[in-house]
Amino acid sequence: MLGGLRPQYPPRPVGPSAGPAARPAAREYPHVYHFDGKAKVEEYTRSVGIPSTFFLAGFYMSNLPGQTFRFDNGKWTLALPTPSSSLFPVFDTADTGKFVKAAILHRDETLGKRLLGATEYMTGDQLVEGFKKVFPEAGKTASYYQLPEDVYLNILKGLGMPEFVAQELLENMLLLGTFGYFGDESLDWTHSLVEEKLTTWEEFIKKTPVWNDL
Repeated sequence: MLGGLRPQYPPRPVGPSAGPAARPAAREYPHVYHFDGKAKVEEYTRSVGIPSTFFLAGFYMSNLPGQTFRFDNGKWTLALPTPSSSLFPVFDTADTGKFVKAAILHRDETLGKRLLGATEYMTGDQLVEGFKKVFPEAGKTASYYQLPEDVYLNILKGLGMPEFVAQELLENMLLLGTFGYFGDESLDWTHSLVEEKLTTWEEFIKKTPVWNDL
């Protein structure tokens, strides 16, 4: 599809991509198809000379409530196979248009560049602390737990995921803890171009229907 666009040079597309750590990470984590595929799309787009801006969506906040952040054994626990010190570039998908708008309004400045789609970097411990702040009673015993890799795989497969999908999700999480989702690149430049306020983790917690009854 991108090759077909080349002769026409249409209005510059804003396309998805993967973080700068994706390709080196692929050598250590060979099953991160999602990230590696996006990185290859970006490489190809650049190689054929299509004027583009690349939008890199961060870690979806919506991945957490009721899934990896859930109520088990009488307490709320955020359980993932990466250290609690890992940096999550938290992103509310409802903010996508704010980043695309920035790319359109700042065409010349963003051409050939990557926009990092995240409100901020937060550790696993900070995600738990945000939950405690919004829900001081329900969250008073909330904590982060680093799952063993084999346990995480078995949980995913127990949900009916094929083994190759479970392995990819595991390696995505390990990549985050080892290389960083965006290689821990600063968000400052992207934020300088975004005019509208981005959704914080605590604001997202308050509006997610999964936790309406807390």
